[in-house]
Amino acid sequence: MQKKDTKVSNGKYNREKFQKDLLHLNNVLNSKGGDCKSNMPVDKSLEGGMKKKKTTKKKIVKKDKQNDKRYFKVIEVNNKKQEIGRYSGSSPQQAAKKAVTRICTAKKISKDKCNITFSIQEMTQGSTKGIYGPYKAKLVKNPKEKWVELGGAIIGKYRVEIKEI
Repeated sequence: MQKKDTKVSNGKYNREKFQKDLLHLNNVLNSKGGDCKSNMPVDKSLEGGMKKKKTTKKKIVKKDKQNDKRYFKVIEVNNKKQEIGRYSGSSPQQAAKKAVTRICTAKKISKDKCNITFSIQEMTQGSTKGIYGPYKAKLVKNPKEKWVELGGAIIGKYRVEIKEI
C-alpha cells in the first residue's frame, strides 16, 4: 500500500505541515499540567468553523395604552352557547357595546325590545383568552334632540346601556 501525498490542490497544507502539527498535538496531550497554548504560528487560512453572528439590539417600541386594540368574540347569549362576530376595542366593555346591536339584529329582535344577557371572550394574540361578563344590555331610545341626520339617514336614535352582572 502506497502512501498518498496529502498535499491539497491549493498548496497551503502538505504532508510536512501535517507531521509537524501531529507532533505538536502529541506533545500537548502528553504534557502534565502544561499550558495548551502553542508557540507555533497560526496559519489563518486553516481556521474554519461557523462564523459568529453579529448581534444587534432590538428596538423596543412601547405602544400607547389608549390605542391598544384588543379583540373579543361573543360566546354566550341569554345562557345559550353562541358565537356571534368579532369585536375590537381597548376594553372589554367597549367591545361589548359594539356587540349589542349586532346580537339584536342577528337574533331578529326589534331595537325597542332588545334586552339581552351575554358574555364575551378575549381573542387577542398573546392574551390569556379571558372570559368577561355576563353583561346585561339593552337599547334605549335617545331624545330627538340627540338624533343626527346624515345623508338622509338618522344616526343616534338609540344608545346602548350595559352593566356587568
